[in-house]
Amino acid sequence: VGLPPGAKDSYYTQPGSPYNEASIRPRVNIGDLDAAKGGGRPYKSEKWAERLRTPEEKLALEKEKMDVVNRAVEAEKKAAARRKMMMASRGAGTVSGA
Repeated sequence: VGLPPGAKDSYYTQPGSPYNEASIRPRVNIGDLDAAKGGGRPYKSEKWAERLRTPEEKLALEKEKMDVVNRAVEAEKKAAARRKMMMASRGAGTVSGA
C-alpha cells in the first residue's frame, strides 16, 4: 500500500510498538549477585536481587540486619543508663519549708 519493497508494515513501525526496534530499550542491570565469583546473576532492581537470592543468602542478610539493630539497642541502653546516673547525681533538689 505505497510502501517500498522490503519495508516493514506500518503497524510495526508505530512508536511504542514492541515490534519496533527503535522502541525496544536494552535491559540495564544495576548489579550482580555473583560479581565476586565472576558474574552470573545480574539483576535490574533491588526487587529482582531479593528474588534471585538463595535462602542462605537471605538468612545471612537478615542476621546482619539484626546484628546492627542489636548493637544500636545496646548503645541506647548504655546511653540511657549514663543519663539516669547523671540525673541521680544531681540530687533530689531542695525541700521547701524545711
